[in-house]
Amino acid sequence: NGTLVRQFGVVGSGNGQFLNPSGIAIAPDGKIVVCDSGNRRIQIFGTDGTFVLAFGSNGNANGQFGITQGVAIDANGEIYVADTENGRVQVFAPNGAFLRKFGELGSGPGQLSAMDGIALTPDGRVALSAHAEYIGSFYVTYFTKPGSLIERTELIGFADESLRAVGLDGVLYFEGPGYLRVSSIYTPDGSRVAGLQGSAVGINPGTGAVYTHVALYLPSGA
Repeated sequence: NGTLVRQFGVVGSGNGQFLNPSGIAIAPDGKIVVCDSGNRRIQIFGTDGTFVLAFGSNGNANGQFGITQGVAIDANGEIYVADTENGRVQVFAPNGAFLRKFGELGSGPGQLSAMDGIALTPDGRVALSAHAEYIGSFYVTYFTKPGSLIERTELIGFADESLRAVGLDGVLYFEGPGYLRVSSIYTPDGSRVAGLQGSAVGINPGTGAVYTHVALYLPSGA
């Protein structure tokens, strides 16, 4: 009903503190995983907001991050981080151990400069969006979970948005810049079909309903 249940975190660099967080995801066991971009790390919290662990530091080695633009978690609890500044996705175990990486800087197929969003599709692909201002077009690139390139789809329409979720039918949900800006829905082939007020941040895996900062929408956008 919109009642605040709890909140946690303050500005800073200590455990449980954040600088420009850029993404949040819920693990299968209910833990809350936050992409703490300004501190170049991932933080994990219990369901009550209690700090559990943090991993990552500034750099480009395995397990290090530049500016990050989102996080997603699969059914096994593996954590996928959009390491935008380094042009790659890094994958970690639930305990923060580095597992693998894929992608590189550049604008060609399989290259990930200007990444600004990440989501996992219901059929197990990794979907990544890239911003038109930097690469001249607006794309979503799909990879297998191990990191093999599947395809890249150009999106048609308003492009100043970041991928946040993929629905049960493969429809893509994007967050516009700033708070309470219009978000968009794209079909899997790249056509823009609707806009929503608010920032699309999650999908109910059972019903396909889309949750935003201010409203709940059906898969159709109604």
